[in-house]
Amino acid sequence: MSRYDLIILCSPTWWFRPAPPLWAFVENHGFSGKPVFLVMTGNSRYKERLTGKFAAGVRSKNGNFLGMLFIRRGRIFWQKTPDEVTREVREALEDRNHLWRFLGNTRIDQPYTLSVIQLD
Repeated sequence: MSRYDLIILCSPTWWFRPAPPLWAFVENHGFSGKPVFLVMTGNSRYKERLTGKFAAGVRSKNGNFLGMLFIRRGRIFWQKTPDEVTREVREALEDRNHLWRFLGNTRIDQPYTLSVIQLD
């Protein structure tokens, strides 16, 4: 993780919390004091106490948890397409640039590259 200035973790919502593979990822990686932001997508909602436990897990691995974003995909009769969800996530992250433009002593200028690591 040391080569990244900002870590954005993305997950579908499983039982009102991030999916188990993301919990395992956090448990098995240290964040070297890096800022970490969580993005979740789901059909209905999340529970703050459960995402709070996730944030505590990130902090226990030396991550600076910045917060989270929840994107509601919708239900069976009015569900957003994958492209719509992707667009909404990108726009929401761009709207939050103020959160990570200055991180510690590191300035992150536009444009920046998002590296995607897919968990299998």
